[in-house]
This record gives sequence, C-alpha cells and structure tokens, in this order.
Amino acid sequence: MSESQNLKVYRAAEVREQSENGKTWLIIYNKVYDVTEFKYEHPGGEHILNQYSGDDASSIFVYINHSEFALNLMNKYLIGVLHEDDRDNRGEK
Repeated sequence: MSESQNLKVYRAAEVREQSENGKTWLIIYNKVYDVTEFKYEHPGGEHILNQYSGDDASSIFVYINHSEFALNLMNKYLIGVLHEDDRDNRGEK
C-alpha cells in the first residue's frame, strides 16, 4: 500500500476554500500540503506561499529547485492527495 493510499483525498475546491478561510494550503504534484504554520518560517518569505495558497504550486516549486532538506521537510506538512478528477497529469514526483 502506497503512502498516498493512507492520506485523505481532497477536491481542488476544498483546497481553494481553505485558502479563502485563512489557511495556506498548496497543491504540489497532486499532493495537498497545509503550510499555514510554516509560512512564517519559509526562507523565501510567506508572500510566495500566500500567492499560491489554494492553488497548484508545482511549477514554481520545481523552478526554485528546493534543497534535499526542504524536500524532506515537506512530509511534515503533507495532509492529503488531490482527487483523481482534479489532477493535472503532467507527472508526479
């Protein structure tokens, strides 16, 4: 059983709704992350996380070329996976 099978499944509308309600949820490669608490510690500043809150941040995440430490830290904020019908199938990491 894969890690994603143990996670809650979210619709894209739910992720956007959380953003509208003051949370900072991001979609990165069809996984959902709640970085609400982390955004104040984010080395690149909270503004970039706020900018993509409620949306797919995969492209900018790849563009920034995050460190191995950052990639491992993401697991702490992983809360679910995006519903199959809402997925962008450009590939998963």
